[in-house]
Amino acid sequence: MSTMATRQGNRDDPGQGLALALCDFELAARLHEALVGDERQPPGDAIAALLREALCSAEACFVWAEQLAEVGGVWAELFSAARTRGRLAHCRATPGNRHPDHLALPVLCGEQLLALVGVGGAAGGYDRVAVRRFAGLAVLLAGLLQTRARQKQGLAALAVSADKLRLNARILERSNDAVLVTDADEQILACNHAFSRITGYAEQDLVGKSPAILFKEDGEAQLRLLICEQIACGGEWHGELQFTRKNGEQFPAWTAIGAVAGTSDRRDQRFFVFSDISERKQAERQIHRLAHYDALTALPNRGLFNSLLEQALSAALRKRTHGALLYVDLNRFKHINESFGHAQADSVLTEVARRLAAVLRDEDVVARLGGDEFVIALPDISRREHAGHVAKKVLASLAQPFFLEEHEILLSASIGISIFPDDGRDAGTLLQNADVAMARAKKRGSSAHLFYSQEMNQRSFEHLKLEGGLRRAIERDELYLVYQPQLDLNSGRITGAEALLRWQHPERGLISPAQFIPVAEETGLIIPIGEWVINAACGQIREWIDKRLPGVRVAVNLSARQFSASLPRKVVGLIARHAIPSSFLELEITESMLVHSADSVVSMMRDFGEAGILMTLDDFGTGYSSLSYLKRFPIDTLKIDQSFVRGIPGDKDDSSIARTIISMAKNLGLSVIAEGVENAAQMQFLRGAGCEEIQGYYFSRPLAAESFAELLLQTNGCAPASA
Repeated sequence: MSTMATRQGNRDDPGQGLALALCDFELAARLHEALVGDERQPPGDAIAALLREALCSAEACFVWAEQLAEVGGVWAELFSAARTRGRLAHCRATPGNRHPDHLALPVLCGEQLLALVGVGGAAGGYDRVAVRRFAGLAVLLAGLLQTRARQKQGLAALAVSADKLRLNARILERSNDAVLVTDADEQILACNHAFSRITGYAEQDLVGKSPAILFKEDGEAQLRLLICEQIACGGEWHGELQFTRKNGEQFPAWTAIGAVAGTSDRRDQRFFVFSDISERKQAERQIHRLAHYDALTALPNRGLFNSLLEQALSAALRKRTHGALLYVDLNRFKHINESFGHAQADSVLTEVARRLAAVLRDEDVVARLGGDEFVIALPDISRREHAGHVAKKVLASLAQPFFLEEHEILLSASIGISIFPDDGRDAGTLLQNADVAMARAKKRGSSAHLFYSQEMNQRSFEHLKLEGGLRRAIERDELYLVYQPQLDLNSGRITGAEALLRWQHPERGLISPAQFIPVAEETGLIIPIGEWVINAACGQIREWIDKRLPGVRVAVNLSARQFSASLPRKVVGLIARHAIPSSFLELEITESMLVHSADSVVSMMRDFGEAGILMTLDDFGTGYSSLSYLKRFPIDTLKIDQSFVRGIPGDKDDSSIARTIISMAKNLGLSVIAEGVENAAQMQFLRGAGCEEIQGYYFSRPLAAESFAELLLQTNGCAPASA
């Protein structure tokens, strides 16, 4: 704000006014007090009063540069002129006066305008002496204003610094990180609350003592020397240290150690800032376990095993030694899962892992790859046969009973063995080849082990090629059916046909069912292929009906993999889609399908029977041959397997078995058909034993649909099929 003050001076005697003016020394002192000493009144009022006294003026004005717009009257014009010119501006009350009666000056710091001052109303005006005195006052005022500004800046900086010191103290006290301060002699000066919470030491327990009580006594000498050297060079040390709590417990901490340079009255100080990373280290260990170990058995998983195996192979290469890899797969473990549940099955796997580890050397490695598959690495063996000895020990340990819910469970396993470096020089190849050998061992039966050979690999490769081609066979229309006629021995008429699947590969030609059916069974492709067969057979029956051929039934083989609760509904749906009599379709199942999941199979077979679909038990006598199954299952026909037909009538045992099957079937009210009949003697024997139907090369090989239709017309005549 501008400050104006008016004082009545002696207008008649200017000299007297100047005589009364303040001396320069006193004026400077009072100006200094007004600007930098007394904060009780605005400095502008004090400055204006001093200007009036110094220049014996009736009025005076002081205004800060930023408040110039608030000034009015004569001062507004004078101050504007002074600011514009950057020097003295004046005016006279009347044109005849010799001396100006108003003066105005800018107060400058370099080129920066700080304020403006003005005086007026002195008796007789202002002569040169007065003008010089006024200019000197403006210069003095400029210096004092700069001093005042620097003082305020210093006080503000000091206040900020004090606030920052207090803030830092609060932050350190509330920090979750522990802070410890020592002097240059490594005597503890202070610590924060987090330090006491983490270590258990109160500040009074440590002041004056060495931080050495926080660390282990042994093994830290070199590290301590390294830390001291780094700090001495003006740096900080960061790293992990093992601290000791007050109760003696060890814990890891991430630590920063540094020094703060002292001043003339204070020596250097050192600080320790650390945080307890026990939980983080525990989490890291847990993550490591999850990433590298099987959660159930605590054995290494596939990733860690591969890494360990590669290391062992590298060492074996350097030493020119041999090693072996055993691929262990439990047999029929799925049934334990289904019968006892996953929790009990997991306990078996845990025990399996324990037994495997127990029969191995310390340097051997056992891992769980997943499911019921385990793998063993023998990094150093002197002879190939030693791997076989280990395999036998493994099989023997697994052959001991397992106990679940007071039930005794017997397990077996199949083991494939690959030898390093003969069967591969890297982990992937050895695993693959051992897997191939294991698959071949599994086909040999339970508790078998087998060494890998190149022939196995070739067969495995062929298996993969077959699988790939079979997956595309349906969409490429490469599958088709042939029909082997079934002959009634009493009437000499064709009563039906067995639909047999064939695969015409575009490059390899006709592929035998003996080759591709096992692949389809193993891979699950038999399910979509089986549905295709039923649909194709129903479509062919419809076509023969439309051509008014004699009505015959068509038998289709079912795989155990096809059996599900939805199968009857699917089959009945296909029959309805093609609008054929359900009695024209016959389904053949094997004895092994009756043994497993018997209750569900009985339910499905009853559904088929209620739909009017005939059921035949194929390959009778080659499986379990339990008569109790024949009583439980709704079967219409027994088919005598060709393995028994082949020896009759010359082989007494085969002949006796055939007669027994025929007699038993008749007593149970079942029809009998014999397959694989290849000569007249066999046919005559079967007719004499009471067998009703036969099929085989003696009467006809499997025929294409058109050829079968021609044979049917030739044999049965033109009696139309009933639709």
